[in-house]
Amino acid sequence: MVLAAVVVLFVLLVLFFAFAGFFGTFPEEWEWAGITLAAVGLVMATPAIFQMFWGRPLVKTRFDRHEQGKERFLNVYLENPPVKPGLIKRLGVRRETVQSLTVAFRISEAGSGKIIAPIRHARIYSDDDPTDTGSPRISLPPTHSVAACILVVYWDTDLNKAVVPADRLRPLLILEPGYYLASIALIVDGESEDIQRRFVVGQSADDLVWSN
Repeated sequence: MVLAAVVVLFVLLVLFFAFAGFFGTFPEEWEWAGITLAAVGLVMATPAIFQMFWGRPLVKTRFDRHEQGKERFLNVYLENPPVKPGLIKRLGVRRETVQSLTVAFRISEAGSGKIIAPIRHARIYSDDDPTDTGSPRISLPPTHSVAACILVVYWDTDLNKAVVPADRLRPLLILEPGYYLASIALIVDGESEDIQRRFVVGQSADDLVWSN
């Protein structure tokens, strides 16, 4: 309420000096009433306008390498961070939940561009999944912690090879040593965002790493 009053006062001062500077006259009493109501309406609409621009879902990604015993995993972590403390948050802007998040990726040779693994639909592992089996589609609420991830490549200790996980249409795929490019599509509430990252497959599990 205090912030709203300050904004109203600021708008009225701007109008006051505008009339004084440009017109040389000031509004009549009935005009001031209309101007005041317009200023109040502007203040009431401001949070909605800010929400539209700064409160929309924002999926951030972080590429990571996870180790578990002899196993190695190349993951992409996904988060929808809350609005940072500041004026925007004090105006009532809050980060919205991602209602529908799906992820697809393909893998190609980094040098030639030859596609090795065509488009695959990734399983998304989230904090809301008690079974840890993953899902092809999730919602992603705003949170300060990493809430979800996908698995792009892992080291299979039985095969002693780097492997691309299977999806509903394709079986797992073995990757030979080399340099690769992962092209990842994030479909956030129907809108697609594409990101890319290179990775290296070597002769051993420790050689499986993301690269710049």
